[in-house]
Amino acid sequence: MRHTFGSQRVPLKLSMKTKVVIPRKGLRDSISKAKARASKINLLNRFESKQYKVYGKETITPSEAKYLLDECNTNTGINATNRRLEGKSVAFIVRELENGEWYHEAADVKVDTNGQMIDGQHTVAGILAHGKSAAVCLSVGCRPAARQKIDVSRKRSTPQRLKFSGLLGDVSNGQARYIHDVSLTVRRTVSAPNGNTVAEGWMFERALGYNDSAIVESYNDNQKAVDYFWNNKPTIKITFKTGILAALVKRFTHDTEGTKDFFNKMINPSFKGGHGESNAPAILRKLAREIDYLKKNKCQMPADYTPRFEMRYWYRKTLVALKAFDQNKGIRLYTLMK
Repeated sequence: MRHTFGSQRVPLKLSMKTKVVIPRKGLRDSISKAKARASKINLLNRFESKQYKVYGKETITPSEAKYLLDECNTNTGINATNRRLEGKSVAFIVRELENGEWYHEAADVKVDTNGQMIDGQHTVAGILAHGKSAAVCLSVGCRPAARQKIDVSRKRSTPQRLKFSGLLGDVSNGQARYIHDVSLTVRRTVSAPNGNTVAEGWMFERALGYNDSAIVESYNDNQKAVDYFWNNKPTIKITFKTGILAALVKRFTHDTEGTKDFFNKMINPSFKGGHGESNAPAILRKLAREIDYLKKNKCQMPADYTPRFEMRYWYRKTLVALKAFDQNKGIRLYTLMK
């Protein structure tokens, strides 16, 4: 006896009274559901445990990452046991994976005895978004109360990570912080035709976050300039501002001597300009003192100054001062402030 499924003829050994009606599509769906149930059971066995186990290096596939996020993670509503996912953090992890800068030793994923993920949701989400398997440090069977102690200690800052990793060479903590701030600002800012500053790769790098290698790359590209300003930093650091230094660093490569001249006149309190010399460095220094005074005394600030965008403010003002300096023109404080 033969029974027809769609266009196929399949031999069946059945009694004459038996009637079988199994559509071909239904058969496929049944097999697919059975496989899904088996897969889910395997995932349950892997990630749910009443005993504490540390697997160390363990590969997580995108499908396993999806399971952890769907079945083992609650980050919304009144029953939330985890933070909301932050897109920028997830994108940062994707970038690390794509650039080959991923270290499983620093990527913890922890699941408690209730089958809830208590650490590593951004890591797991990054693996899912990346679409490829990645190694993590997996622990299961953790005590639920352990979530109270996760991410409670002081986090290492980016300058500290750069220093401790040796990527900046033999530098002090203060110098590492200075290199980070200036190199990051140089990386982030370019001058627009109207004199404003815009973030470099605004839709890409700022959205993804800047990783350590981006800072190191920026520093390596501008090391001579960054090191020069650090080695000649003034005793009174009122003009030693990140926005000012970033503008000077970007100019340093195509006009080294002119930039040095401007910087040394700016940090020299006795330089006033005049007598055939532009007073722009002195006026920029005076503006720095004026802004500092207004901030300390909680006075009304200039209309275009906001603490949130202070770096951009000083970057723009430095560009204006440099333009006057190049043209050997004088400039007024009022003109620079408005």
